[in-house]
Amino acid sequence: MKILVEAGIDIFCKNKNKVNVLHLAVSRNHINIVEMLLDSDFPLDLETIDGMTAFQLAAYNGHSEIIRIIINYLKKHDNPEFTDLILNKVNPYSNLSTLAYAILNCGDGGAKGDQLFLGKKVSDKKNKPKDSKAADSAEAENLKFAEYLDISKQLIENGAQSYYSETDEQKDFSPIFMAVQKEHQDLLELMCDHGSSLTVKNSVGMTPLMFAAE
Repeated sequence: MKILVEAGIDIFCKNKNKVNVLHLAVSRNHINIVEMLLDSDFPLDLETIDGMTAFQLAAYNGHSEIIRIIINYLKKHDNPEFTDLILNKVNPYSNLSTLAYAILNCGDGGAKGDQLFLGKKVSDKKNKPKDSKAADSAEAENLKFAEYLDISKQLIENGAQSYYSETDEQKDFSPIFMAVQKEHQDLLELMCDHGSSLTVKNSVGMTPLMFAAE
């Protein structure tokens, strides 16, 4: 990639789905290429045909180190308006923000979730995998959930909003309601520590506290 850039190849080209080289590098977790592109000030706000930015793709795919790299890049350039745009953009098709994508994929955090194995809830030992292959798969799944949880915390600590109110869909898919639904108390506490309110309402007038009490 470095040779291509130095040779003057157009790195801003995209395919019919508006996917560019940064989108691909982020999706495939090619950290060195992402760093090189950011060093070249490759635009971070370009979207795919599905409305996904590179930052959102990093969260969606669970690439916590790339999230960290992009956040550090934004801090280095010290442009609060642009940082807010990247951190808090809501996908117009899914109505999900970057933080919402991360929370959506980080598994269940509370008692209702019991234990998670291959995306299924299990609550007793007889349902747990006995063979080593299944156990390895379960461990890999849990590690992936940990990546999404780390991403969620990074985003909250760096200014990602927990509530969006422009449309009913944005209200319902706001990160704070998703955190309640998945019983991630640690994320909810972190949101409140960073100024989030538990009195905001979804499209039917329920607050996070009411939602949790159901």
